[in-house]
Amino acid sequence: TIGLPLVFGWRTSRLNELATEADYTLHSAGMFCSNGGYPFIFESDDFPDDCEARCTSMPTCMYFTAYLEHGWCQLSSRCIEEAPAGDRS
Repeated sequence: TIGLPLVFGWRTSRLNELATEADYTLHSAGMFCSNGGYPFIFESDDFPDDCEARCTSMPTCMYFTAYLEHGWCQLSSRCIEEAPAGDRS
């Protein structure tokens, strides 16, 4: 089961669901949310703008990694553990 981490509070899940008042901030650069091997919510060949839009449209998405050099997108509900990315993501 994938859900929103409680560390963000109950209000965050509602804001994410409504896609209002939600702004993304840079969490890290050159890294991706590895989360100890837990699966991603979604992966695709989207570029950054499409990756952000896809994350916004999914209520369980809290983080996205956009690989800039090859156009790859990973969506995550949490980002507790990170690892180096294959490019300058």
